[in-house]
Amino acid sequence: MNTTQTRMIQPIGNSKISFPPIIVKFKSEQHASIKEITDDLTTKWNVQHGINLAITARFGHMHSLLIFVDDSPTFESLLDPNRWPKSLKEIEIEVKVPRQLPPEYSLIIQQFHRNWNEDEWLIELQLRYVSLFKITRMRVKDGSALNAVRADFKSVEEVKTLIKSGKINVGSMTHPVKPYHLPIRINKCLKCLRHDHTTKSCTRTRLCPRCAEEHSLEHGCNNPEKCINCEGDHVSGHSACPIVQEKRHALMEQS
Repeated sequence: MNTTQTRMIQPIGNSKISFPPIIVKFKSEQHASIKEITDDLTTKWNVQHGINLAITARFGHMHSLLIFVDDSPTFESLLDPNRWPKSLKEIEIEVKVPRQLPPEYSLIIQQFHRNWNEDEWLIELQLRYVSLFKITRMRVKDGSALNAVRADFKSVEEVKTLIKSGKINVGSMTHPVKPYHLPIRINKCLKCLRHDHTTKSCTRTRLCPRCAEEHSLEHGCNNPEKCINCEGDHVSGHSACPIVQEKRHALMEQS
């Protein structure tokens, strides 16, 4: 098989989202080239669904093709295996979509009581939020449940709308929401609170972890929270810090 990569359409928008590949398995040996297969897919998709796919592809192992998408409309359109054609270049296929979507497709619902059943509320919420497909209880390291859940959607625009509003309707109640960030650990100096070196190698002055100022910590700190890295109104190293998010995305790209 040809192992070269063929770009069908130039990337458009959403370049910051790292989309996982969709795997297409052929049920018998496929002799067509990547371009022939992807041309067949894009043509059929446009005819059946009226969508121009923005994809790249390369062959994988055991009669499989990895489909990489360039934008969220393409990704969301391809997520439903039932929408796919039964075959590509006259060879029957089996489609495997990613189990975990990019973090941009999730948000955190706060004040979600520990005793509430996630499955029951999922059914209720899906009546209003059509792209919602999963709710997962958030837990601390020891397994204890938190009063929060991660809600996963199949539409990044629906997530953006909810985050912009800052709330979601759960039954007759309104609950605050916030963005979901991947739990990827990044380096943080515990002395100067920056991310470009270790605590052991730091030669700077020790700063207050709350306000990022230089003062005694003997009696705590009542100053407003401030980030030394982005100057935002949160503690340095907070998951919402744009510097932290930038470094997390960089780590994702390297993984």
